[in-house]
Order: sequence, then structure tokens, then C-alpha cells
Amino acid sequence: MKKRTDKEILDDLVAAVREYESLRDDEWDFQDKHGNSDFWDDWEQKAHDELIDELAASYGKVKDLIIEATGDASITF
Repeated sequence: MKKRTDKEILDDLVAAVREYESLRDDEWDFQDKHGNSDFWDDWEQKAHDELIDELAASYGKVKDLIIEATGDASITF
């Protein structure tokens, strides 16, 4: 397998961080729009759970790219 260049990794990392930040904004907006989660109906809870799943996957992508860029699998943030 061909090793990716630093620029390729950085380009992917920038895109992944932008996606993550956008999803974080979406989650904040959802919270603001729907209020206290104790009063959410099933649809709101499911929609929020799906958003959180997307956010977690996006976070994982960012972390994987940071590990690829640094070579440090023990990195945490």
C-alpha cells in the first residue's frame, strides 16, 4: 500500500475537522430547538441519538487522521 503524503493527510484532517465542527453545531442547534431532553418524544430522542452517532464517528475519523499524521497511537484529546 502506498504511503500517503503529509499534504494528503492534512487535507483529509482539515475536512474531517470541518465536518466534526459542523456536526457539533448541528447538535447544539438541535438542543436549542428541542429544549430539555427529559421531555423529548420518541422521534426527537431517535433523531438526537442518530446525530450523536454521526458526531462520534466523525470524532473517530479526526482521531484516526491525527494518529496517522503523528504516528502516535496513544494520543488522546
